[in-house]
Amino acid sequence: MTEHADGSKTTKGTYKIKAQKLEMKLGDETMTATLTSDKKAFTIDAASGDYAMAKGVTYTKK
Repeated sequence: MTEHADGSKTTKGTYKIKAQKLEMKLGDETMTATLTSDKKAFTIDAASGDYAMAKGVTYTKK
């Protein structure tokens, strides 16, 4: 996966899905999230570094 900011690619990373858990690694930072049962949304449970402020944020697919 690739993070974009202001139209530019900023950080590359990987992700892994296990049951209802999503684990993401972007550069040196990590995030874990819980997926909804339909897998169209996830809520960040924990994150490191600059991503820590995203804890509790829910992202949904359009």
